[in-house]
Amino acid sequence: MTLLLALFCTASQDVPVVTDDRLVLEMVAQHPDLNTPTGMTVDAKGRVWAIESNTHFPPKNYKGRLTDRILVFEDYSGAGRARRVTTFAEGFKYGMGIIHGKDGTVYFATRWEVYALEDKGGVCGERKVIVKLETKGNYPHNGLSGFAWDAAGLLYFGLG
Repeated sequence: MTLLLALFCTASQDVPVVTDDRLVLEMVAQHPDLNTPTGMTVDAKGRVWAIESNTHFPPKNYKGRLTDRILVFEDYSGAGRARRVTTFAEGFKYGMGIIHGKDGTVYFATRWEVYALEDKGGVCGERKVIVKLETKGNYPHNGLSGFAWDAAGLLYFGLG
């Protein structure tokens, strides 16, 4: 079985080496198409969904967007590059994790919330907060984050 491993890096980073012959490494996107990725997932159609974090400790005089967004990369060229990039949802702060559910729901974690985002054909429909962290903390890495599905279909997420 061949799996797609999507890579988001800048030219200054070392390129990872694939040591498992079942995996293929392809460049899907890089800066400036994507800034500060903090999470990604791949759906059943092979589209790469990435969190673009513009709120994760931006430098002074940052000229990027004021909020985080979820970008969808698809329609890959022969070299693996996405020819189509769309914004699924935006307006978040400290986007930290993303995963797809079997029903097409997109689960998205910010530092303070876990959302169930309705996917209406690549456009975000209803945004439902399903978990809320009530804290005075404001550091992205000690909040809600990564996801995993277990064999029974239960969704797990991380804290900190």
